[in-house]
Amino acid sequence: MTRLTRVRDASPSRRPQALRALAAQGDAYAMGLCQRSGRGIELVDLFYRPGSPLAPHAVRTAVPPECTEVPSAVAALPRVHWDEREIRDLFGLSFAGHPDDRRLLLPDPRRTAIFSPRPVPPWHPRVLKQRDAVHVPVGPVHAGIIESGQFHFSIMGETVLQMDARLFWNHRGIEAALEGLGVDEAVTRVERICASCTVSHQAALAMAVESLAGLRPPARTEAVRLVLLELERLASHLNDLAQLAAGAALQVLLMQGMALRERLLAVQHRHFGHRYLFGTIRPAVPAPTFDAAGLAADLGPLLEEAAAWMERLFAHQGFRDRLTGVGRLSPEQVTALGGVGPAARATGIAADLRRDLPYGFYPGLVSEPAVRTAGDAMARAEVRQLEVLESWRLVREVLAELDSLPDRASAVDAEPLDGAATGYSESPRGASFHYVRMRAGRITRYHVRSASFANWPLVMVASADNPIGDFPLINKSFELCYACCDR
Repeated sequence: MTRLTRVRDASPSRRPQALRALAAQGDAYAMGLCQRSGRGIELVDLFYRPGSPLAPHAVRTAVPPECTEVPSAVAALPRVHWDEREIRDLFGLSFAGHPDDRRLLLPDPRRTAIFSPRPVPPWHPRVLKQRDAVHVPVGPVHAGIIESGQFHFSIMGETVLQMDARLFWNHRGIEAALEGLGVDEAVTRVERICASCTVSHQAALAMAVESLAGLRPPARTEAVRLVLLELERLASHLNDLAQLAAGAALQVLLMQGMALRERLLAVQHRHFGHRYLFGTIRPAVPAPTFDAAGLAADLGPLLEEAAAWMERLFAHQGFRDRLTGVGRLSPEQVTALGGVGPAARATGIAADLRRDLPYGFYPGLVSEPAVRTAGDAMARAEVRQLEVLESWRLVREVLAELDSLPDRASAVDAEPLDGAATGYSESPRGASFHYVRMRAGRITRYHVRSASFANWPLVMVASADNPIGDFPLINKSFELCYACCDR
């Protein structure tokens, strides 16, 4: 269950020490958020203990209305740097000592700052002013159909000395728009945070709401959700590997990979009614019915071809030469910035919520996460290759026993939903967390910390000391969502 029952209070001055202490004892940071509380606000920093059956726990910091500034916790826990900037931009609370005072995201006209915020400097790129360094801006409009993002390179010759990025160009105010809605109204908005991660977002919302309702979904529903989550991972990883082939100028392998992904999307539409699996997970609603044997029959030949395609891709010496050593990260860098998913596992960090916080139908099915240690673009590609094979194994095993699973749910608490809970999932890009607070069946606060939100800062670090011509390849080796940040 994910209802927040373990909460410790800390004063604003003690918050940095409280966060540092939890991290020092092995707890992992999930998200930081701000919400109204009485006349003021409270900061909520959520942690979880990998491998522990206990629900996520929180550090709560009450901030009275006369207090417009609190100490930043970035020095104590660097991974909170974007969380604090987002809180400042949306709620007007300043963080003294934060190393970056620039605006992170666009103002949200649906949300009125509780405090009268200090003027936030307009965003400006951080570029090196040293002699012979050249500033090269790229974006926010790019070739193809990718979304808006602006990258600023300080280069000397062909080498990137430093990269800065401006994201959040299309902040959509989804979280603020969810406030006041009931669950049925909220679901269609949450699932559209990002099409590439829609199942992960749907599953996290369902977990949080069902926890508040005191509901344990039936085994068949949990099993179908696992199938949907792993299908989403398969489609995402096939796309990402194909894009890496494009970055290495291997056009035939690119087209073959994208054709496989397109066929997978067609299979998903045939069995679930939507190419991207919108509308497939609803809180306290039985999973959709479909022909499990037929889905397995459709997926079998497709995934066999995908395995053969990946063998050709990774056997290509040009592909290996282009990716090896490019965009290297150390486990220390990933840990400091809170990186998740394949980006973390490629540096030897065996972090995966399917194992660390086993949920739904995953317990007992998931083996050790796929891990590589080189930390470069090739390692991130190899992790995805292994995860494609593992996802197909999970889907195959679950489909084989699906028809024998019980489909009766436990009783639901009839009282209106009330309280706060978290939902989470291991999305294709890593750990994704949702925080839901409800009162009398209506949402009073909703917050999402997606895997892309956690991983974008890693792209900036990984780009340094590489030729600028390798940036498209480095960026594709992470293949992060813009939409998951522009929420």
